[in-house]
Amino acid sequence: MMHWFVTEINLVLFILLSVGGTAATHVWLRRSRFHRGVPGYAWLVQLGMVVAGYFLSVQAESFQEQQMQRLVSGFAPTYAAELERMGHARVGPDTRPQDPVYLSLIEAQIRWLQLNPAVADIYTFRKTAEGRLVLMVDSETDYDRNGRYEGHRESRTAIGEVYEQDLGPAFEWAWSGRPTFDDRIVQNRWGTRISAFVPMFDDRGRVEAVLGVEYPAQEWIRNIAVAQISVLVVIFILEMIWVGTTTSISVLRAEVEHRRVVEAKLAAHQADLERLVTERTEDLLKAQRQILHNEKLACVGQLAAGVAHEINTPIQYIGDNLRAVAANLDELLAVEGKYRELLDLVREGSPTDPAVREIEAAEQAHDLDYLVEDTPKAISQSLEGVDRVTRIVRAMKDFSHVHDEGFAPANLNDILQSTLTIARNEYKYVADVETELGQLSAVECCASEMGQVFLNLILNAGHAIADTQQRGTITVRTQPVGREVEITVADTGTGIPPEIRDRIFDPFFTTKGVGKGTGQGLGIIQQIVWKHRGTVTFETQVGQGTVFTVRLPIQQHEPAQTADGAGT
Repeated sequence: MMHWFVTEINLVLFILLSVGGTAATHVWLRRSRFHRGVPGYAWLVQLGMVVAGYFLSVQAESFQEQQMQRLVSGFAPTYAAELERMGHARVGPDTRPQDPVYLSLIEAQIRWLQLNPAVADIYTFRKTAEGRLVLMVDSETDYDRNGRYEGHRESRTAIGEVYEQDLGPAFEWAWSGRPTFDDRIVQNRWGTRISAFVPMFDDRGRVEAVLGVEYPAQEWIRNIAVAQISVLVVIFILEMIWVGTTTSISVLRAEVEHRRVVEAKLAAHQADLERLVTERTEDLLKAQRQILHNEKLACVGQLAAGVAHEINTPIQYIGDNLRAVAANLDELLAVEGKYRELLDLVREGSPTDPAVREIEAAEQAHDLDYLVEDTPKAISQSLEGVDRVTRIVRAMKDFSHVHDEGFAPANLNDILQSTLTIARNEYKYVADVETELGQLSAVECCASEMGQVFLNLILNAGHAIADTQQRGTITVRTQPVGREVEITVADTGTGIPPEIRDRIFDPFFTTKGVGKGTGQGLGIIQQIVWKHRGTVTFETQVGQGTVFTVRLPIQQHEPAQTADGAGT
């Protein structure tokens, strides 16, 4: 009830301030020498802003509620699993307070409460055969955070104490085996709370208890109110800017009506405005052409750290191998010096037996056989590292090329391989990549733009697999299909929920959290493919993965056909 009252009073105040501010401006204008009020369209826009403010505040409230719900619900399953592992099912009404298992559970609860100050309380319930709720494990709780447990409210609850208050359907759902979050504000002897309930299972998989995690209701209401008020304040400021702007325009128009002598200046001003509109229109078209380049540069920034890591690894073992070669060379030169001494003795006709023994000792001391075997391997590995760095740098250079080179024949398989190279650090920790690249003709396309398409598809596939928290597979295939080529990127990720499948290509639509995505990736893919007179489709199954299919014509301009089907 309090939650509803706070949110509704905020909305009422917002509406009163919005309408009152506009009405006051209207009265002031009517009493001025112009005798004109706020224009009708301004009132309509004002109404639209009020409606928008209402819905945006509701969205902000809902978003904040979801954030808080994830915060509270995120702790509960972890706590429940830990208590199950520690033997909670062995605690019963007849368990002694000094029981080691019970005491370990109490200590775990105290430790969790200390580590997570956002949580108000943690406890476990069990339902008796008579249907009554009893508290099983409810540790001491320092509600006022003063480092002491004072009074009955902060003391440990006795094992099996009957809980008389009705917990509602949320508890029953948890008792039936489903984790639930109860956003009802409930007041009990410990305080005013909202709760999350998670079922706890015994060794046979049966629900033996329910874990409750509570969050202070006052904090819940305050966070929601702050989120709502923030949105309403922004909308109100925009409304006042709008009212001020429309009021100024109204005053200016009245001045113009009273000063016919300035019509010529107004005409010149209008001409200037038309010129500016034309210029701005041209600027807008240029900006639209830059969107793809901007997205590419953003991707370059995103991939920079990963590419640096990919380059650093071969550079490190190149350095290690070169240091090993340098050390081996020093030892080889030491042995070679002994051979030179032997050669000098042979030339002088002097006895060579001591020199031979020194050579044999030097070979044994420096392990000549190992040096002869290891040095070529180190050099070979260093050359492989150089080749690896060269491929990465070449791929990054090709991808970051931002000049508009237009359409030209290109090898899509090479573009795919380069894209996989520069994106490797983005997917290698979550997925293996399988490629099935068919024999393709050169496709007339903008190579850099197709690289952008492939990169976005591969990154999306990696993100979808990462969301499953299991290692998966990205499969990339190419094949010719008549006068077209088909490129598919399949993943074993989470799949796309049915309710958003119609919107995934919308600009700025994203399922990622704030700061984790612009929502332009799939929209840009669609724009580029359409520009190439191609199609992009997808097939998905929730929990199984998604397959994106891109089809492109091999030639952008097909030859005209005669009546008999022959090309002209």
